[in-house]
Amino acid sequence: MQMNDINAYIASVKSRIDLFVEQYFSSKREEIPYRLYEVINYAVFPGGKMLRPALLFGVCEELGSNPQIALPVASAIELIHTFSLIHDDLPCMDNDDYRRGRETVHKKYSEALALLSGDALLADAFGIVADADKIPEGTRCRIIGMISHYVGSSGMIGGQVLDIESQNSQIAFDPVTLIRLKTSNMFILASLCGALCSGRTFQEEGIIKFGEDFGLLFQLTDDIIDFRQDKKGSFNIVMRDGFSRVFKQVDETYSRIIKFIEISEFNLGIIKGITDLVLKRVENIRNAEES
Repeated sequence: MQMNDINAYIASVKSRIDLFVEQYFSSKREEIPYRLYEVINYAVFPGGKMLRPALLFGVCEELGSNPQIALPVASAIELIHTFSLIHDDLPCMDNDDYRRGRETVHKKYSEALALLSGDALLADAFGIVADADKIPEGTRCRIIGMISHYVGSSGMIGGQVLDIESQNSQIAFDPVTLIRLKTSNMFILASLCGALCSGRTFQEEGIIKFGEDFGLLFQLTDDIIDFRQDKKGSFNIVMRDGFSRVFKQVDETYSRIIKFIEISEFNLGIIKGITDLVLKRVENIRNAEES
């Protein structure tokens, strides 16, 4: 796929996710307290990069299935991602004032409403998957189990705890381990869910390794961008390793992803296009550093 095509693909995924989520919460409008409904809408829309749902759709499609069946699961994963951002922004975590170009939820409303709206999104995500009746019941159960594993105490949330601990102790945590827990787990989850929703046979170990590498590539490029913009956060791998070593790691990670794509015979260009889009984000920075 050309870059314009992959941007259009992700835009299409976003429009489908937005419509599904809007209809889901609208259908529950009378059951949700007005203020919570307002906060959820503020948090969820206009949305972010949609890379996780796009990967989910892409894997499903590359395996030869109509990704529309995966829409509820992709929407649930995007809600979980939004929950994690709301909580990460809280004063007790990263204490950020802005997200996606506007005030964070706790700054716009309150810490209590930010906390509870995040909780609601996580809980509702499980309900959305459970109610996805076009997906076989056994598959839904597997997906629910995977969400628990990759998001919970041994997954993304566990990674956030290690991140906090690394800031408040003398214990040195491997930054790549933190990236794999905090970032890669959600990409692994999205990729596995796409494969499961396809209903086709797939090599689980390969999908897991791909999701891990994609998350690593995404975070490495994010750290490069943040370092250049002087937004280093609690930890930035460029601070420790420098541009040269990080760009080398980017190249190695990208090569592993391309090898996976070739072995898996993902010939539609969706997964490669999404990967190239992530890599392209740091192209100008790399050119400046190497000139």
